Amino acid sequence: MYLKAATQYGGDGVLYAANSDEDAQEGHRLIQGNEMITIKSGHDIHFEHPNEFIQIMVNFLKRIE
Repeated sequence: MYLKAATQYGGDGVLYAANSDEDAQEGHRLIQGNEMITIKSGHDIHFEHPNEFIQIMVNFLKRIE
């Protein structure tokens, strides 16, 4: 599971994310069987959107059982 915060750029063009959309797609492509979910959030998805984060993880765990 690749949970990614939506990529945001500041007015000065600085990337406000751990990686660009292109880099995320490449990482996603390299991990066989991976699912990528993008959420409009800052870097701390689990803190900013705890209920959505938990539901995504529960669904993920149910699929791999």
